[in-house]
Amino acid sequence: PIPAGAVPDPATAAPDPAAAASNPAGAAVAAWQVAVRAVAVEDGAVALEDRSRRPVQRFRIAPVEFRTRDASLDLARPLPVEFAAVVNDHARVRATGSVTLAPLAASLDVALERARLALLKPYVLPEADLEIRRGTLDLAGRLELRPPAAAAPRLSFAGDVDLRDFRSVDRAQREDFVTFAQVRVERLRYTQGPDAVAIDRIVVREPYARAIVGADGVPNVVAVLD
Repeated sequence: PIPAGAVPDPATAAPDPAAAASNPAGAAVAAWQVAVRAVAVEDGAVALEDRSRRPVQRFRIAPVEFRTRDASLDLARPLPVEFAAVVNDHARVRATGSVTLAPLAASLDVALERARLALLKPYVLPEADLEIRRGTLDLAGRLELRPPAAAAPRLSFAGDVDLRDFRSVDRAQREDFVTFAQVRVERLRYTQGPDAVAIDRIVVREPYARAIVGADGVPNVVAVLD
């Protein structure tokens, strides 16, 4: 049998000096810390559908390359990022800079190369009665996304935009509507919140437009864009 008093009563036992030294009275337990030296995504792929549009817009984004470093649980710390991808086998997207997760913010050098304009029509001219037969878009510049509480504009872009080899067709007339060899927008500055656009220079090469007044007296420009 165990002698009386051999097993101490937990309610009256003296504290262990070693345990007390490792966790002083009232001291908070340290939070977890996680650090990742580098993260890389290579040869990734994303299938995207936008069912808010008719017809449904489908995008294949591949390959996707992404890199960052020095990641941690401190979401307010900016992360350096490098991103590159190809959309629908033709449009090349690149972005390098920094992203902050909380609050969400970004400062990125961005570029879009050889994007076919037909890809953008459902978003830029969704109701226009025209068909974009050809044309490409290139842009390069600086994109800034600031936290909602920031005094500066919430979103801003500064850079150049280049449209080339554009041809559109009036669906009703089945004839060329607007064509051009190039439209270059130099030093475009756009801000959102407050909304503003400023452009230093626009260069248009070999423009062509077909203007028709219909039998009902309505110009084809109105009929196409209405």
